[in-house]
Amino acid sequence: EECKAGPQSTSYVGPDRSGRWSKGLPGSGIRAARTHKTGTSMFRIILASTAFYARALVQIGYASFKAGRGRLDNAELVNGSHALRRSLESVGVRFEVAGAEALRQRGGGPYVFVANHVSALETQILPSILQDSAPCTFVVKSSLVTYPIFGRVLRAFNPIVVGREDPRADLLQVIEQGSDRLRDGISVIIFPQAHRDGCCWG
Repeated sequence: EECKAGPQSTSYVGPDRSGRWSKGLPGSGIRAARTHKTGTSMFRIILASTAFYARALVQIGYASFKAGRGRLDNAELVNGSHALRRSLESVGVRFEVAGAEALRQRGGGPYVFVANHVSALETQILPSILQDSAPCTFVVKSSLVTYPIFGRVLRAFNPIVVGREDPRADLLQVIEQGSDRLRDGISVIIFPQAHRDGCCWG
């Protein structure tokens, strides 16, 4: 089973609740895909999943450790994203990326990226795909930056934080702070869906 975006759309592909993979990030020609192997035993699935989550926890924990000491920069974010991507590939996930050269041809950014939010992996995998598009930050809900481990990593990249209680105030904050980030040469990634289910803010 395989799902791909068209050649003219930028997409990060991730699993939805049905297990299928869907398109994201319309814009500059990046696409990705996941293939599902058939006939895999339950034991192998559990073993592969356990190995992946163990690696992911180590990588996120290490990033949080460096963030707490002020030593987590964009290069570290990209390196960590590549490591997580390799972990996914080691358990059978396959990525196909096309069109990334368009970002380099346009001079390295900054850009505004708008992506589908269908799993928890987009924020962690996109930096490895968008590494040539200048440093990146995210628009995130306020509760995420209070998480004890992952929140520390997010705070290291000065995200645009929204409360999701007043949509108008959130929009003004995204416009004002997003403009500041772009002037500083920082690309902004927006997931315009709430709770990964197609609502308002990601």
